[in-house]
Amino acid sequence: MSNECAKPNAPDNQNADMMGLVQDTAKIPWEQREWTRNRTLQLQEQKVSLQAQAFELEKRRFKWQKICSKKDRELERLKLENERMKLENERMALQVKQKELEIEFKKSETSMTSVALVLERLQGRDQSELGRGQCLQ
Repeated sequence: MSNECAKPNAPDNQNADMMGLVQDTAKIPWEQREWTRNRTLQLQEQKVSLQAQAFELEKRRFKWQKICSKKDRELERLKLENERMKLENERMALQVKQKELEIEFKKSETSMTSVALVLERLQGRDQSELGRGQCLQ
């Protein structure tokens, strides 16, 4: 059972009190003033209780916003970190590809140099044989 149900002037009892006040016109002014004072005090207590509830809800809302904001910042930071790592991986893949191309180029350059040396030797022999062949004639 909540406190409001236990209060003597809960909504159902308030109506009964009001009806009693209207019906009993013989009440003396002091009793009427006392009833009005008590009712005013009850309404003020309700108002303060509602304000306290509103304050607590507002505190909870601000706390939730703070948590959400913190989580949003953390998520954004993780997204940026993920993007940075992806770009770093792409950069490293390009470096590996560049090294592979450099090695391939050096190999082809070396083989071309070898071919050029072989050709020079062959040309040297051909000229030597030509020179000998002219001497023989």
